[in-house]
Amino acid sequence: MPLSVCGPRGACVAILSAPRPPARLSRLPTRSSMPTFEHTYGASEPIAVIGLACSFPGARDSTEYWQNLLAGRECSRHFSREELLAAGLSAELIDNPDFVNVAAIIDDPDRFDAALFGYSRQEAESIDPQQRLFLQTVWHALEHAGFAPRDVVHKTGVFASGRMSTYPGRDAIRVTEVAQVKGLQALMGNDKDYLASRAAYKLNLRGPAMSVQTACSSSLVAVHMACESLRSGECEMAVAGGVAVSFPQQAGYLYQPGMIFSPDGRCRPFDASAQGTFAGNGVGAVTLRRLEDALRDGDPVLAVLRGSAINNDGHHKVGYTAPSVIGQREVIQDALLLADIDCTSIGMLEAHGTGTPLGDPIEVQALRDAFAHRTDIGGCALGSVKGNLGHLDTAAGIASLIKTVLAVSHGRIPPSINVERINPALQLEQSPFYVPTQDRSWPAGPRRAGVSSFGIGGTNCHVIVEALPDALRTSGPVAQASALLLSAASQHSLRQLAGLYAERLHATDPAADLAHTALQARQLDLPFRLAVPLHEETAPALQAFAQGGSDALLYQGQASQGAQLWLCSGQGSQWAGMGKSLYGQSKAFSESLDRSFAACAAHLQPSLQSVMFGDHAELIDRMDYAQPAIVAFEVAMAAHWREAGLSPDLLIGHSVGEFAAVVIAGIYRLEDILPLVIIRGRLMNQCAAQGSMLAVFCDAATLQPLALEHGVEIAVHNAAQHLVASGERHAIHALAQTLQQRNLRHNHLSVAGAAHSRLLDPILDEFQQASAAMRPAPAKIPLISTLTGQPLSHAELERGDYWRRHLREPVRYHQALIHALQTGVTIALELGADAPLTGIGTRLEHAGVHWIASARRHKPATTVLQDSLLRLFAAGAALPWRTLLPSVGKRIHAPLYVFDEQRYWCDASQQPSTQAQDLLLEAGRKVVLQEGGNLDLPRLERLYHCVTQLHAIYVDQMVRQCVHESIDQGAEPLSILRGGRLLPRHRQLLVRLLNACVEDGYYTLEHGRYRSARPIPYEQRPALLVELRSCCEGLDVIADTVERAGEQLFAMMSGAVEPVSVIFPQSTSSGVEVLYQQFSFGRYFNQIAAGVITGLIQAHQHSGHGPLRILEVGGGTGGTTAGCSRNCATSPMCVIASRTFPRCSAAALKKSSASTILSSMPSSTCKNLPASRVSRPGTTT
Repeated sequence: MPLSVCGPRGACVAILSAPRPPARLSRLPTRSSMPTFEHTYGASEPIAVIGLACSFPGARDSTEYWQNLLAGRECSRHFSREELLAAGLSAELIDNPDFVNVAAIIDDPDRFDAALFGYSRQEAESIDPQQRLFLQTVWHALEHAGFAPRDVVHKTGVFASGRMSTYPGRDAIRVTEVAQVKGLQALMGNDKDYLASRAAYKLNLRGPAMSVQTACSSSLVAVHMACESLRSGECEMAVAGGVAVSFPQQAGYLYQPGMIFSPDGRCRPFDASAQGTFAGNGVGAVTLRRLEDALRDGDPVLAVLRGSAINNDGHHKVGYTAPSVIGQREVIQDALLLADIDCTSIGMLEAHGTGTPLGDPIEVQALRDAFAHRTDIGGCALGSVKGNLGHLDTAAGIASLIKTVLAVSHGRIPPSINVERINPALQLEQSPFYVPTQDRSWPAGPRRAGVSSFGIGGTNCHVIVEALPDALRTSGPVAQASALLLSAASQHSLRQLAGLYAERLHATDPAADLAHTALQARQLDLPFRLAVPLHEETAPALQAFAQGGSDALLYQGQASQGAQLWLCSGQGSQWAGMGKSLYGQSKAFSESLDRSFAACAAHLQPSLQSVMFGDHAELIDRMDYAQPAIVAFEVAMAAHWREAGLSPDLLIGHSVGEFAAVVIAGIYRLEDILPLVIIRGRLMNQCAAQGSMLAVFCDAATLQPLALEHGVEIAVHNAAQHLVASGERHAIHALAQTLQQRNLRHNHLSVAGAAHSRLLDPILDEFQQASAAMRPAPAKIPLISTLTGQPLSHAELERGDYWRRHLREPVRYHQALIHALQTGVTIALELGADAPLTGIGTRLEHAGVHWIASARRHKPATTVLQDSLLRLFAAGAALPWRTLLPSVGKRIHAPLYVFDEQRYWCDASQQPSTQAQDLLLEAGRKVVLQEGGNLDLPRLERLYHCVTQLHAIYVDQMVRQCVHESIDQGAEPLSILRGGRLLPRHRQLLVRLLNACVEDGYYTLEHGRYRSARPIPYEQRPALLVELRSCCEGLDVIADTVERAGEQLFAMMSGAVEPVSVIFPQSTSSGVEVLYQQFSFGRYFNQIAAGVITGLIQAHQHSGHGPLRILEVGGGTGGTTAGCSRNCATSPMCVIASRTFPRCSAAALKKSSASTILSSMPSSTCKNLPASRVSRPGTTT
């Protein structure tokens, strides 16, 4: 049954139904149990300001803004004649005696960090700089509040206001083009409707996102609406603000008596000579949360918005644009009522204060009426920031609010400037108000202020702001952090950011609090990375990096899509105590070791655990202990890293380390492999102990004849100049003497015998018999064999002699490593108890690879693992850093992100004229009109329907080969890639294939996971292929190509077959060529391209330039080029294809006209091709 409730002043609202509140509302935090909270805030619902950011005239940030306010600076500028002319103003206007050459401008509004937000240059230039500035300001406001902008866990709303776009780039928008991509893009980039939602989209903020437009009061109304959204539970956090930037900024205005603008370009709020204001520009935003939530979570509370209200004047005023005493009085009273306070406690009022003869008296009269029962004289400061900045229109309210927040936070009242004599019409002498002309202290108890903002049209807003009482502040825990992690979208930003942190550390800011804030409240997943342990030398190291250098204390790198290689060390990496310090600290590591100890219990006495942990240290180098210890440790370390979130793309095991690698790859069970490794070690103890091994630092061509001469063998290829000889002790000793004589560097290895040598021949049959019982499973992760230096196949393992040969033949680690690096490895993580392979890899100096050790001999696990994590961070690994590198402390106001801003600007004069565009495209339009009617659209629709379903069938078939039924519950692209051992370079293609299934409704995508959404029509595949053939206009080769490619999709993606051999069988391009050149759909678009090129060439020839050079990005079969060249046979041109299939280039050249030069080059070359270079007939480029 209908209910009704009464609001302030008895206003009743009917509620037609009373459904149960959403579940999220019932989960909202309850009122704090602190008695101080209830006593302080009564019936109000306070909102905390936890962060802010701004850019106002003369101030790039809030610190400079506050300094300007305290200093009483007037931040306007007078423009020179040259500036005004350059801005596009006419000399006639400038010379008009009523023209006022004044405005308050912000610096560099044309600059933007497009890379950070993922915008191309073209798209960035199509967006009104107001939207770009607001986006960056929201980023800073969230950081200032202690939140990584793209990782906000709270449901966050965005409430924003913007000025009408005057960006020159918007002049190219035509209504008729809004239905086209470029036109719609320009519309969204310049219409203020998209201001809030653009920020929400780019920062993944999932609360309400709305643009608020109430003229001059817009941004303060946006704050009010944000507060109400927070109170209602619509969102858990909100960003609210506004932007107002007009172009050109250097414009001034034409004064007209009786209007809002001043005749001399100065604004004098409350002064007797006030005659108006001037135009200002700026942007600002605040981050808000319910105060209880902010206090509970330790957010940095700058101020409290105790209450707010909005209303409209209605028609009780002299005109639509005029202010109203009644409307302003009532909105102030409503705000006081909702704040549950009395006006006597207000110590400062930030007025709308436009400094007009009409507006100031009306506003002060409304204040006098609202404060009618306040009897003290001059107890409340009255100010207006418009004296400093001018009128900021849609950003005026946020400028006033930020000023007030800073005032209550710092405990100072800034002066109101340009006041020489108080306007007698205000009658302040016997009122509670005074106008401060100097800054003054503002004692606590409580510091409380009101902020007014009134819009043309009558929408009024008033907000009550107060300082957070000390009783509600908490000191926070003692800071603990071990390292500073920084990430940025560019190297320039990263260096600048490092410099800011260095300055803060030099300024004695607590290093742990800074590091805690950087970890918890800054974006950590940007591509350029820097990690540095907290140390007394941290600040100098950061400063060196900021200045373009480096430091041994720093880890730096750049994230990429490269592969991750895990390395399993071999014999010699064992040591007494290995694993002991990590055992018990890492659950996954401990559980894996326990499995190993249990698997070895029946085969080893004393136990493997007692030997590994140092109770029987003398046994650790004995092969029957060393080898299972190495395998157990590395498998456990793999479990530790997997638990942390890492997963390898490739594996390599060095000698006995390959036994760990095959377990990690899922080929053998740990419980099956360890007994075999123990047998291996015992057999080696029997015969290899009479030998030794020698590391030799030269190439194989040099060592091989010397090894033969001394009766020893090359047992290990660690690097091109790092080999290991193995044999009987006396022979190794003799070889060492020869090497010494030849000044060849070498050293004896402290191993228990001569591995991979003929000394092992007596045990090979027995070991082969022991290993014959092992049955390999298909590998889940590709493994490069150190027996062959090539990928390990299932067939090799099924042959009974693999592990025999692996024991006897040389370790081809160098060959295996080079093969792995050729796949694009960027992270090489060693799993062994020491780091010999990390050292080998580092000495390779292979660009772009980060070599990382998991453990080091006799070093505490926590120390080494933290170093590993910092290196992984710098290498670009995507891990839960806030969990892996835990810190405690309070979130302080650490340095904000430094945007790498470039100029993005589109002048209307730079836009091609509409007439020129129309002439250029006219030939293409004619083709559309002439040829479009020849297309059999119903048949093409059937073809599209067939291809869509076949795509779903073939992609789903491939996915299920990778992850089986997991796709029904959801799988990430990386899981699919690794599950099917698909080539890492196909990751982007895989995502596109999956997204197409989402677009067609067969899959869903949620939180990065793809899941089957409806049945795939496998049973229809034969009928679909028949239907496809019937739609191919008799060109069956098209259907053959689709079927062949679909059936072998998995094989192509996994590298089992070369894609080119599938698409172009028997070195022919007939299927694709027919599709692009003979099929009606391909011909249609080739003809359009040819028509456009014809128009382009004609325009080019009329301009008197030389031959036309055309860059075709992706030459393919050359079909488009051939079609264009036939239409342009009499016009010399050069077509440069950034990439062609080699077998297609010759055919395309044959089809092209004599006047066309076809050349192929890599896309990287095309990027750097000089624009001024023109190819002439008879030459190639």
